Amino acid sequence: MTDDNPLHQVVQRAQKGDLAAFDELVRASRTRATAVAWARLGSEERAEEAVQEAFIDAWRLLPTLREPRAFRAWLKSIVRKHADRRTRRARLETVPLDEGRAGLEPGEPDEVATVVRQAVAQLPPHQRNVVEPFYLHGMSTKAIAQSLGCSVAAVKKRLFDARRRLHPHLESWMTDTLPHVVRAFVAARTGDSAHLAQALTAHPELTEATDPPDEARVVEHYLPGHPTATLLLTAVIHGHTGIVDQVLASGADVNGGRPAGAQTPLMLAVLQSRGEMVERLLAAGADVHRVANRGFTALHFAALRADRALMDRLTVAGANVEARSANGWTAADWLAHAEAVPRPRPEGALRIVDPHGNALDGGPPLVTPERQPRAPGPIVETGIKPIDLWAPLANGRVTRVVGGPFVGKTVLLAEVMQRFAPPVLATFLDRSWSVKDFEHVLRECNVHPGARILIASDPSGAATLARSALAHAEARGSIVVADDRLIEELRAARPGVPVLAFSPNAHEVDPVLTADAQWVLSPELAKAGRWPAIDPRASRLAWSRPPEEKALVEAARALWAESGPRADRLHAYLTQPFWVGESYTGLPGVTVPWTATRADVARIVSGAVDDRPVDELRYRASL
Repeated sequence: MTDDNPLHQVVQRAQKGDLAAFDELVRASRTRATAVAWARLGSEERAEEAVQEAFIDAWRLLPTLREPRAFRAWLKSIVRKHADRRTRRARLETVPLDEGRAGLEPGEPDEVATVVRQAVAQLPPHQRNVVEPFYLHGMSTKAIAQSLGCSVAAVKKRLFDARRRLHPHLESWMTDTLPHVVRAFVAARTGDSAHLAQALTAHPELTEATDPPDEARVVEHYLPGHPTATLLLTAVIHGHTGIVDQVLASGADVNGGRPAGAQTPLMLAVLQSRGEMVERLLAAGADVHRVANRGFTALHFAALRADRALMDRLTVAGANVEARSANGWTAADWLAHAEAVPRPRPEGALRIVDPHGNALDGGPPLVTPERQPRAPGPIVETGIKPIDLWAPLANGRVTRVVGGPFVGKTVLLAEVMQRFAPPVLATFLDRSWSVKDFEHVLRECNVHPGARILIASDPSGAATLARSALAHAEARGSIVVADDRLIEELRAARPGVPVLAFSPNAHEVDPVLTADAQWVLSPELAKAGRWPAIDPRASRLAWSRPPEEKALVEAARALWAESGPRADRLHAYLTQPFWVGESYTGLPGVTVPWTATRADVARIVSGAVDDRPVDELRYRASL
């Protein structure tokens, strides 16, 4: 950074989407950022991973930085956040982001080359045979593959593994790689083919690089993460078909280079109902026989989505219709389950608009329906046992959802949205989400057909946003899932549908209960594997239930607080497999009517099922 080009001006250019300017920021800040992470983690490898995550996160969050001159302090806080999360929680085992090509340049000191050659000599033969020609003689990965009689992908994988061993010896040449790594993954997320091409030209082996799992992105996107996501998987997740073609043309492994049991790019494209993406991947040779955790194949995932067209396409491609998931079901069994479940099946395109109906997704404007005044209505069943028992939804009532990371807030919100599909999501763009991020969330939740996403640029438009969201939901008899900064405006607008208010980072219980109800998700219950982890001690209503229901709920709440076999049975009974979790848990989702939940809880409280084994009640439907 020069006096003619001060840092804050570069920040301002980057905030407008200039990726070249962001490259400058990465180059200017990487040393200081690495030092901050190193001081907290005490490990060079873990520090580098934290810094890579932090820079990718910084690109996403950059529009929220109000004072460009505060960039260094702001970035430092992001690096500290990622470093601290690595110390607080055991991380999933991942392969670090690729450190990049580090070939010797003319004129470098002989003693440095000697150090590298000594390090290379310690490598296993299959790694040494690719490292020496690539790093010390400048051969391309294609030429090495031809000489060894193997694929380019295999050469890149060996280089990738070898770099982990060589890292300390190659440190002096890695100073120029981080910007390319960050550039590549940001480009894959945003669909920027030009900048991705620049990164891959400088470092072609980045097609095998991986983006370590980042708790911040998992928490703030409310969904299970995809550990060790490659560039290809990142492009699939964010729906960029052109980027998928570009990465595949650069020699990426079409199956994603994923760990055993992980979902492949083809599987993710199927789960997101991206037919065109599926065609691209199949044409590139995607393996339809790959098996993910719980025994799922791509054909099983198409069945989970009840997508007969994708099932037919995968079958034509050779998918095994007799393959069984871990619970013994074929794809036909999962399809029968998906089509038999009594849940909304909306049609139509997902739309993303501003509060006035102006399109943010390239489509036509969307007319906002006229609202009719409504009074608070009756309780609305969700079919989710602990919700309907402890703090049910109701028309005209706003429920705040409280929970930190790893307590299942992501999945709970997704499940409720699916049960009231098509939902209306209302939020602000300054929460650092892009339009593509919102689309990805609803596709992952399988509630994208017909869904509406209303996005205001900042909280100054909160009242209009609240009224518009309610108008769309009321016209469709659906539900509003909204940013919790809208609670006051939503309540003032007298909603005629249930409303859920959430925050990506809301951990604390509201002592005043500014909403009409509150669901509090418990880390202790989550750690014990009791999902959904709704804590009855803190989840409550600001309105009254019928007397007979209130008495049962209080008796159940008292039993919950006790210890012993009967309390254990209540805890076990209130676990439940979700529809949105089927692709991760392998358990068929269930819905339980309130009448059944009420009768079952009464039996448990009275001791009528004291002879039933606890495990028999866990993750089941009704008794």
